[in-house]
Amino acid sequence: MASSTKTRNIVTWVVVGFVSLAMAASAIGKLLQVQPVTEMFGKANLVSWVIPIGILELVCAILFLLPRTAGLGTLLVTGYFGAAFLFHLVIADGGFVGSIFLGLMAWLGGYLRNPHQFGKLLLSDE
Repeated sequence: MASSTKTRNIVTWVVVGFVSLAMAASAIGKLLQVQPVTEMFGKANLVSWVIPIGILELVCAILFLLPRTAGLGTLLVTGYFGAAFLFHLVIADGGFVGSIFLGLMAWLGGYLRNPHQFGKLLLSDE
């Protein structure tokens, strides 16, 4: 039994770490305003929003990573990837696939961290 708990913890932290690292890398690209990012945001006429979105993304990643704020972080990351999905659809660059994948990974991480609490999110007692 202890072995399965240890394996679950490892898988949980790998999933959570992967999503958080991907978001942090993306946020840094936005904060540094690297050329591919500014060009991508230019397609949607949103260049002035690159830095605020980068800050938001970094905050979401941190809240998702920290155990104490993981529930809130999961909800915020889900919303962030929903918006990213729509953004990539609008600019038609194919990035929406990554948004879907990372959003699903975030939900998997949320579930693995606390299945009981996560189940309450999806299922009402009413």
